[in-house]
Amino acid sequence: MGLISAIKDLFNKNIECGGEIGDHIIFYSKKDKYLYINKNIIVRDNFNCVVVYKNKVCDVLIAGKYKINAENLPELFSRQKLNDNQKIKKIPVKLFFINTNETNNFQFVANKYFKIKSYEMGNVKGRANGICGFRVIDSASMIRCLLTNNTINNDKINKFLSLLIGDTIDKKISKSKIGINTLLFDGQSIEKMLNTELQDTFDKKGFYIKNIKIKSVDFKKKHREKINEIVAKKKRVIPNLSNIASVNNSVKNEVPIEVSSQGTMQNSQNRININTFVLCRSCGCRNNITSKTCSNCGKKIY
Repeated sequence: MGLISAIKDLFNKNIECGGEIGDHIIFYSKKDKYLYINKNIIVRDNFNCVVVYKNKVCDVLIAGKYKINAENLPELFSRQKLNDNQKIKKIPVKLFFINTNETNNFQFVANKYFKIKSYEMGNVKGRANGICGFRVIDSASMIRCLLTNNTINNDKINKFLSLLIGDTIDKKISKSKIGINTLLFDGQSIEKMLNTELQDTFDKKGFYIKNIKIKSVDFKKKHREKINEIVAKKKRVIPNLSNIASVNNSVKNEVPIEVSSQGTMQNSQNRININTFVLCRSCGCRNNITSKTCSNCGKKIY
């Protein structure tokens, strides 16, 4: 049965978009190098098929069944500049299959370092890593972005997008001029800033991201010891503080600092419960138990 199916596939010139995509968000079909005139392209639900001719995006097909002709692929046939007397059987193309569903836990990493100022260490360099929601909203623009960056290898597409998002996040962190304490102990405010200011950044590239969550920050080796001291000091000020940082000393060049996405105190179990006062989680100042904002830094007390 397997041999018969293979023989049928050999002579079958129809193309089904989405059958091979698997876990890929964007899949370049290496085997479908030609479109055969009057055969069919079948596009599954929640997929798009992008037709590229001579490295130019021509037509985008949404879910449905299409006969390969000038009516269904007008841009492709227009670029071919066919005369009425010309007869061809196939057109060389590149086909990209795109999953238009949202990916909730797309992992981003950074290649470029952000730079923030620290009173104790001067300029501190690091790279943020984490997850975000990802969805392609304009298939044509998305493929143009990949072609411009010469990225059509299926094994490299996700890596390219991951680095693109991570480097953009690091650039935004640098421009925001936050301090080292905010980065280490107030992940929630950073994530709020990133989700607010980066929501339209990638529209022209054909995708959007949301629900950015920073899971770790890789700092330069020369700052590792001082950062550990800052974290240890914060833990001594607030004894019940948990999940501020976890240092992996087995890493030779960089140390990932685990940043809580909910700030320094993730839930009610971490809050200091003292009858006469409550500590501000941003600066550690004592406040009246009924206070809602810190008398020292003015931030909200949770």
